[in-house]
Amino acid sequence: MVNIIETAKNELTFENILMKAMHTPGVKVNRIKFLQKEFIKYYPKEVIDEAIKNNHAKAGVSKAVVNKISQQVINYETTKVTGISFLSSLPGGAVAIGAAAADITSYFAFILRTVQELAYLYGFEQFDL
Repeated sequence: MVNIIETAKNELTFENILMKAMHTPGVKVNRIKFLQKEFIKYYPKEVIDEAIKNNHAKAGVSKAVVNKISQQVINYETTKVTGISFLSSLPGGAVAIGAAAADITSYFAFILRTVQELAYLYGFEQFDL
């Protein structure tokens, strides 16, 4: 019994849970594709390539544009997770089964995706999780 509890304590760490969550389909964000998709609305390909290779400041991407895209990312992900939460709370049918689990899962997926996207916008490298 003591061994089971020790094993659970050692395996149920934040790091282990985060690593498993990052391998859930749809959670991991491809840095290059994300930055290309977001910056193409504002800058030519050469600037985007430089921003991806080095960082946005070195490429000449303005802080105002990065902040604007950041707010759009937050708004989009918030709307998406709110919609999923609303749909999972509707009564009846298969949608109601596991609603709490789906709500929690979608919330953590939202957090993980948003953190990655914001980190990439502000110059972080691809997370290798």
